[in-house]
Amino acid sequence: MTKQELISRYATSAPIDQKLHNMIPQEGVMHSILPPEVKHNAIWDYHISPEGRHFFSVCAEGNYSEYAHLYEYMPKTGELKLCFKLDDVIVTYDRTIRPSKLHESFSFLPDGRLIMTTHTTATAPNHPVWMPLAYYDHQWEGYPGSNILIYDPATNTVEDLGIPVPRITIYGGIYEETTHAYYFGDYTRGHLYKLDLSNRHLKDYGQVVEIGSFRYIVGPDNHVYFSSKSGTFQRVNTKTNKVEELGIHFPVYENQPETICHNQLTHCTFGPDDKLYLNAAFGNELLRYDFAANMLEQLGRFTPSELRMSGKNREDVGGGGENSHDQLCGIAFDKDNVLWYVCGGYLTSWDVFNGKEPNNHGLLGSPKRKCGYVQTGYIRDDVYYISDTNHYYDPPGIISVKLDTIRSGKYSPVKCRDATHYVFFQNGPELYEGDIYEDAKSFYEDWHQEWQFASKFMEENPSVFSTSTCFVTKIWKNVPVEESSVNRVWYDENDYVHALSGKGNLHHVVLKESKVISVNKETWIPPALPCAKALFASVRLPSRPGRQYLAEASAWASLKNGKKIVGTKDGMLAVVSDDKVFSLGVCAPHGPVHEIVSDGKTAYGVVGDPSDLGTVFSYNEDYGLTIHGRVYIWNANTGGLGASCEPCCLALSKNGTKLAIGARDRQGCVYEYDLSSGIKPLFLD
Repeated sequence: MTKQELISRYATSAPIDQKLHNMIPQEGVMHSILPPEVKHNAIWDYHISPEGRHFFSVCAEGNYSEYAHLYEYMPKTGELKLCFKLDDVIVTYDRTIRPSKLHESFSFLPDGRLIMTTHTTATAPNHPVWMPLAYYDHQWEGYPGSNILIYDPATNTVEDLGIPVPRITIYGGIYEETTHAYYFGDYTRGHLYKLDLSNRHLKDYGQVVEIGSFRYIVGPDNHVYFSSKSGTFQRVNTKTNKVEELGIHFPVYENQPETICHNQLTHCTFGPDDKLYLNAAFGNELLRYDFAANMLEQLGRFTPSELRMSGKNREDVGGGGENSHDQLCGIAFDKDNVLWYVCGGYLTSWDVFNGKEPNNHGLLGSPKRKCGYVQTGYIRDDVYYISDTNHYYDPPGIISVKLDTIRSGKYSPVKCRDATHYVFFQNGPELYEGDIYEDAKSFYEDWHQEWQFASKFMEENPSVFSTSTCFVTKIWKNVPVEESSVNRVWYDENDYVHALSGKGNLHHVVLKESKVISVNKETWIPPALPCAKALFASVRLPSRPGRQYLAEASAWASLKNGKKIVGTKDGMLAVVSDDKVFSLGVCAPHGPVHEIVSDGKTAYGVVGDPSDLGTVFSYNEDYGLTIHGRVYIWNANTGGLGASCEPCCLALSKNGTKLAIGARDRQGCVYEYDLSSGIKPLFLD
């Protein structure tokens, strides 16, 4: 790659004033980076104990297979002290996906011990990329599940509470004292769980988010607050032990379509007024949540005006890389109630209570290394402590800044000498002191090539069912969420989808694509097919060894020439013609097959245990059986983000060009696919 190719690939921001390449004053900065032999590249958990001890985890992300490690940071000396290696305290089979991360799960128990959970973003030794969903059901090379650990700093010992839920990867958690319980969510299925630490009983609240939301907060009322990935704010009422919708959704911006699908609570802190100050993933405003009034306020743009440049993609000068989202990171209040955070790599303060504007103080970091991404920040004794993570494949670290040196307003003449900062600007090579082509080599070659390979690989090996045109309708936003589980779908003569949801209270929802036409409680239900069990009682269907008792028909549909396609309680599939049975084998890791529909030539079915990810399959005599994977949609224009694990019913339109799938997750959804547009590879964000 030539220098010009390098700039054309990465230079996504317009030229900026030279002073915006200046570092913050270095007199009060202490930057501690782990040595090069440490192969971990990330910190996603950093917490300070009530006694003032700093603990953080180092994690492996990407295609490097490694276990997470726990460190203690010594604020006086900057020393990074290893506490334990995860591979020394838990037992993991050698072929499995590595527990490579501790992710937003640290909490201190009343006795001073630290509770945490394992997570994964690194490959199994034999995998080309990180593949937790593709190997969800693989006994040897999948992810066994996340461990809950308790670390005692006084004795430097670790207690492993085991894997509370098989196969899922825990994405965040928090301890709540009045219930003496640990609340955690899983990345894979969007469920929320409560582990009672008194008796080790586990409660599953069901699906509360679509997928991949991680931030949990204990409010001043002792309830546990969290958001969905699409931006719906919720809580666990710890007194009633129920999940409650708060009627609040984080702002969605027309010029930022990411906020439709990727709008979860990310960074937050409590203010001196006991309100929560926060931002959502791709939002550009500081938000304030009032617990007592259940009210969300928009306080305005948090990007300092001098950083709002007119770039190709975004308004902030952070450029165009993963580390430049228009976010306020590491958010914390100081002794004067001024808010400090990192915005696009710049140290920023905002005297929000006195109506001031956000103020840029310069690039955060030390000259040779601008901070990568900042996940967590704390202010203690007027020192700002920040986790410096994801500086591409370099080891992470902790940086501390004495705020009195910043408040002095002293101008820093020190220029940034980090090549990975300059490549994002059109005039970067001109301002960089050195050979940017050589100094940024590991960034633009190693990092880019590996992620390019991973993206291409995942696109060629999709794990979800998707067509080029598809839609999701969130029934749970149109009826009470506890009554939104879909148990029946069908098409009418005009290609409108009808969905029946609920248990005791039935709701009849009429929709087309992602638009709800009507909702009412009185409905006509089309007659069901004859009972599969009775219809095929005399037929010997395929079975798994020792589980012949589950070789019972659970769903069927007609094919041409009088043939039937039949699914069993154990996830087996067969073609039946008169008394002859031709086994198609297994159509999912587990059964039952819930429903099959067919236009005579091609059949589609949904299958899976309630604790699985759920599977969509199709069968055609020309190509046989195809297992497509889970139900998932990510499209800002066709309903936003949809992720369901319990697809249980489906229907074909009258002309066979459209397929509707209903999901009975707690957050019930209907998905509609245009089959004529073709199967489209899709990978999960």
